[in-house]
Amino acid sequence: MEYRKASSKKKDKNASSSVLNVYTWVEYIDPEIFSEFEKEFHVKVHVDYYDLEDEMFSLVQSKPGMYDLVFPSESSMDIMINSQLFLKLDKRRIPNEKNLKARFRTIINRKWKEYCIPIDWGVTGIAYNAKYVKEPVDSWNVFWNQKYKGHMALVDDPYEVFSVGQKRLGYSLNPKDSYVLDEALKILKELKPLLHDKYFMAYNKIKEKLKSEELWITQCYNGNAAFLGKENSNTIL
Repeated sequence: MEYRKASSKKKDKNASSSVLNVYTWVEYIDPEIFSEFEKEFHVKVHVDYYDLEDEMFSLVQSKPGMYDLVFPSESSMDIMINSQLFLKLDKRRIPNEKNLKARFRTIINRKWKEYCIPIDWGVTGIAYNAKYVKEPVDSWNVFWNQKYKGHMALVDDPYEVFSVGQKRLGYSLNPKDSYVLDEALKILKELKPLLHDKYFMAYNKIKEKLKSEELWITQCYNGNAAFLGKENSNTIL
């Protein structure tokens, strides 16, 4: 099995059909799953990885057909479907779809128009290091606290970042009025100078810097926070 950072080199049209080309998040899937797939189906799995979704979208858009299987987040799927970057799934080859909860099957058929299927489900929340943060962390307001300047981060995902601004202002995450996004953008611009290096961060970088204790408070995927909590009891979600 081969792992590498994705390049813009286009897949050879004459490449063997026995190779499955996959593009996924860094550290997202246990490599053993791919190994087992290779053994069961007698194919080679070639995996490229990304840590920023904009990077993934740009490559898939510029080099259509380079990958057989791509792992975007929900926030990217609508635009990728509308951009006609996906082929419809052959549902006859996915019999285990019936084991998904009904609400996810509804999303597949109505919203994702049968182009995507969920493999995992999770949310972002607030992870913090209790060694440095002594006050109760019970709202997104904590990110605007000056005493944590330089030790905070938000994930580099527009949907997730805007959700912080919207929740702090008490708005729905699916607003009908554009002024909600304008107001969220305004307060997020006020927050940016307080963040570590004043920029939004790839999720794997957030994990690394939480572990090294450079970051004390972060927006974080719940799965990453759970693993970090096992490694360091001071990390709390």
